[in-house]
Amino acid sequence: MSCAFIFSNLALQRTTATNVSFLRSLSAIMVPVLLLAVFHQKYRRKDIIIQILMIVGLYLLCMKGGFHGIGLGELLALVAALLVAGSLVFGKSALQSISAVSLSFVQTILSVFVCGAMCVLTDSAGYLSRALDWKIVLALLYAAVGCTIGGYMLQNTALRHISSRITGMVQCLYPVATAAIAYFVLSERLALPGMVGAAVIIVAILLESAWDGGRSA
Repeated sequence: MSCAFIFSNLALQRTTATNVSFLRSLSAIMVPVLLLAVFHQKYRRKDIIIQILMIVGLYLLCMKGGFHGIGLGELLALVAALLVAGSLVFGKSALQSISAVSLSFVQTILSVFVCGAMCVLTDSAGYLSRALDWKIVLALLYAAVGCTIGGYMLQNTALRHISSRITGMVQCLYPVATAAIAYFVLSERLALPGMVGAAVIIVAILLESAWDGGRSA
């Protein structure tokens, strides 16, 4: 997860936020592949149908036909997606031995250490002085406490009760949630392809949940 943060932020410097949003969401597509490669868990035909639906939905919602090829930023976002998928697969395995709170604590501490080390090694510490503005401080606190630590807790707690497949699929709702919040806060409205994409994503998640039967994976 530490490296996923780093690769995501590097990707944002080199491509658009919509590209990163789309490609990061592909972590849900990678989870069944990792389960097959690491734990030799059967790759079901149903998974292929769900993944195709998810890719179509994410493309319509995030890209709206504006994807113009693969560059360095897109490759970095794909690496971040693979790392996030790995956190779901191996996190599910780790939860057989420790609690969700303990796992979240370990992930948070290691993220601070790894990202801090990268900050020092790349001579990026000087940029921290720009974060003294109170608005930036509040934004960073929200991102660190709410999104990062809170995200760990919610993800690991979810993995206790549902499969890593469904957890990854549900996380693909964040572009849908972003669009909904943007509608009320920023008065931004989705075009028809975006609305169709959001609907396809929701249908794919419901199908995965029904076919999975709530069993752990």
